[in-house]
Amino acid sequence: DSLNALGALVSDRGDKALAMTYHRRALGIVTSEAQRDALAEAATLQLLGVMQFDLGDSEAALASLERACALRRRLQGEVSMETADCLLAQASVAVQGADAATAEQLALESVRIFERLRPDGHPDVADAWVAVARARLEQGEYERAGEPLAAALEVRQRTLPAGHLKISEALSDLAAWHNKAGTPEQAEPLLRQSLGIIRAHSAEDNERSALMYYSLGTSLKLQGRPGEAESALRRSVEILRRIHPEGRQLLHPLGALAELCIAQGRAVEAQALAAEALAQARAALPAGHRLVVEKEAVLARARALESSG
Repeated sequence: DSLNALGALVSDRGDKALAMTYHRRALGIVTSEAQRDALAEAATLQLLGVMQFDLGDSEAALASLERACALRRRLQGEVSMETADCLLAQASVAVQGADAATAEQLALESVRIFERLRPDGHPDVADAWVAVARARLEQGEYERAGEPLAAALEVRQRTLPAGHLKISEALSDLAAWHNKAGTPEQAEPLLRQSLGIIRAHSAEDNERSALMYYSLGTSLKLQGRPGEAESALRRSVEILRRIHPEGRQLLHPLGALAELCIAQGRAVEAQALAAEALAQARAALPAGHRLVVEKEAVLARARALESSG
């Protein structure tokens, strides 16, 4: 227990590698004792799996979490909060490891357990619904992702204090789905509510608010309101240039602004924005990455517009 606590402490301080060392030592202790505590082993395996995932070793993380879930089922039953929590962790790793179908089933099982044990609602149920949505998105089943995202928002609004940042996150997730699903008019009020929560928590603009302005600009653009869209996108770029001038987060609002300028025939401005977006993409991503190719295409369109003019 002391080693696990020490691992959690150094993890919070950012030293994931050292934290995993402590969790491994803890695992060695509980598995080597003749009368080992199987529950402690399950807890340690679960912590280790999460740490392995944070360090980029998805295969090892899945193996650890599968063992942890098997122990949880055997020792604490098929229907327990601990089992549901472990299944949710396993689903979160599986979806990143290209096994989205399995991730969906694990997340749905977690939802069923949480809802059975907490019929009045619990924030963990929302996390499980989000995992279901992500698994469906990874499988290309976009239409089926909206329902779990709406369920996650409903649970968070019902179980968390008004204005909680987790509610803002759920509003943003559902809004992004509406933007891509072709219903941006439904996304806009969700985004404005999310932005209001973020601004209430911090007077200073931050990465969260920049993301909201970008999403809001996208929604307004899709609704055919280019002037308002440009204002929101420029606000996103302004914030990100100040707090993350070299970050890849700038790619999206810069690219969206460039495309807006192309649509309005503003070739010179479009070229400058597209070139900046492409430079950011090339600095942050490998050649041939989807986003690099996308920004190259935007710049080519801007240059073609200037040539034709």
